Amino acid sequence: MALASVIFIAAGGVQVYTDMRGSAHDLSLGDEGVCVYCHTPMSASSDSSAPLSNREISNRTFTMYSSPTMDMTVESIPGEVSLVCLSCHDGAMAFDALINNPGVSNKGVMTGRAAIGADGLANDHPIAVEYDPSKDPHHAPVTNGKVGELPLFAKSGGASHRTQIECATCHNAHDSSYGNFLRMSNARSRLCLTCHRK
Repeated sequence: MALASVIFIAAGGVQVYTDMRGSAHDLSLGDEGVCVYCHTPMSASSDSSAPLSNREISNRTFTMYSSPTMDMTVESIPGEVSLVCLSCHDGAMAFDALINNPGVSNKGVMTGRAAIGADGLANDHPIAVEYDPSKDPHHAPVTNGKVGELPLFAKSGGASHRTQIECATCHNAHDSSYGNFLRMSNARSRLCLTCHRK
């Protein structure tokens, strides 16, 4: 019997994850498990906030986004939740570079547009941004650690309050219902306009 979705009850509430098989995040080859490339039931990474993470977080140094017209602060390194994404999307770590490798055979490295960290992060939407709409009135307010439906995240090793824009603010690695693993439809720039009010 196929598993259509998984439900997790976490501190942030109930989250439903759709079937990953056949999505761009299905790295399995043949009969290998889909989940094993990110998760393990034992010996999970202690360096990652991802549930039961089977990957070490990327230890690469990234050139971060900067702009003289940007009012909000960009941290010097991506936040932990983004580093989890970059453990594949950095263009350097192999798919099978797992903590607990049960014999998976996908030894590839991400290439092309999906390898966003391969040339640094300076040319992508900024991450590790301290979202502070008081610094720019063209940004929406924060309510309970979210901007509209989009979650903010705590700084890595910092305070527990959620103020950071990270990869997972706009993307949900477990659900590609809206394409490109976006958290919501971007028709008529809806996702962008959740934060940007210009």
